[in-house]
Amino acid sequence: MAGDDGATYTSGSLACALQSCLASNTYNQEKCDKFVKELYRCCYEMYKKEGRNAESTACPMQNVVEGWVKRHPDANVG
Repeated sequence: MAGDDGATYTSGSLACALQSCLASNTYNQEKCDKFVKELYRCCYEMYKKEGRNAESTACPMQNVVEGWVKRHPDANVG
């Protein structure tokens, strides 16, 4: 998946980037919001492409991802 910066990411690399960002920002999620959005976008696309049987250790369950997307229309998913 291509991120806002044009680079290509996997859900695993996004999860690692998010964890690094949180650790370096005293777990202030607001400072790492771009990684949260990118991870959920990536997970949403994975479930959209592969269906309910898709699996990733970096992604929440599909219903969690879909709920997050509904609550964050600014994520530009879909």
